[in-house]
Amino acid sequence: MNDPAATPTTTRTDVPHDRLAALWSYPDENTAAKVADARSLLRGDAAKGAAPEAATLLDPLVAAVERLSPEELEELFTRTFDVNPVCTLECGWHLFGEDYARGELLVRMRVLMRSLGVEESAELPDHLSHVLPVLGRLPEAEGRAFAREWIAPAMRKMLAGFRESDNPYRAALQAVLQFLAAHHGFEAGLEEGAADVSTAAAGGGAPVEERSHG
Repeated sequence: MNDPAATPTTTRTDVPHDRLAALWSYPDENTAAKVADARSLLRGDAAKGAAPEAATLLDPLVAAVERLSPEELEELFTRTFDVNPVCTLECGWHLFGEDYARGELLVRMRVLMRSLGVEESAELPDHLSHVLPVLGRLPEAEGRAFAREWIAPAMRKMLAGFRESDNPYRAALQAVLQFLAAHHGFEAGLEEGAADVSTAAAGGGAPVEERSHG
């Protein structure tokens, strides 16, 4: 499997992936604006990240943000991603679980984030809010491999873990997966490349860091 951390990189600031990454931060007073901005991106100019079919998948989250109180939205986010580990937003966990190989992925991601100028939050480096900005800054060929071999299989496992088909965050994940498929050259469907963990784990390495979710 390709190692994205071995790729020469340059910093960029005009990255559409950043606007989608903002969806996966804990809700705050700016969440409504972030969701609206992500939908605007997907509806807009194809050269700048548009994916019209994906844009409609954000409609349920837009409606939820408008309907729910801040406390209710926080509770929904926590119940979806923190209380339910099978839906955690940590991509490495879906690929490796607590296997030794996940530690090396975390180390590689941290190196990439620093080299690309992606700011690290309180989340682990393999969290979707970090992974998307990294992907958007990789050279085209390396980004395509990273999306197809690492990110897409992890996101399909996230989607498979949802117990509630009407959860607006499920549709939002589908929207991001469709965007990635359109811009990085793979099929978005669950049947495509639903990589098994043993294949993805072929790079083993450093000790695993403690997960941030229960």
